[in-house]
Amino acid sequence: MGSKAPIARKPSSDGAAEESLVGRSDVLKASAKEQLLGRITEALQVPEAVLYNPPNAVDPQMHATAEAALSIEGAELLRAYVRISDPEERRRILALVQAAAERA
Repeated sequence: MGSKAPIARKPSSDGAAEESLVGRSDVLKASAKEQLLGRITEALQVPEAVLYNPPNAVDPQMHATAEAALSIEGAELLRAYVRISDPEERRRILALVQAAAERA
């Protein structure tokens, strides 16, 4: 039994060239991705750089740092809250923090 050649994909009837390139090789896949990105940026009327570096992108390392800082601040807030002996004062502080969170 000999080896069989892979079945070549036919382009779809709508003429989308990038779909016919996907699955052939890494070079062709990259070309298909570039063509698709080009069509997306053209439709959105934005430069390609926007897709790679959006202005509102979250940097994972920065996000982890901010999350750690919030975790530390949260722990400090909880420790300070627990030290308040007056129950009425604790309720007032809790209401203040909840109100501030709702405004954010």
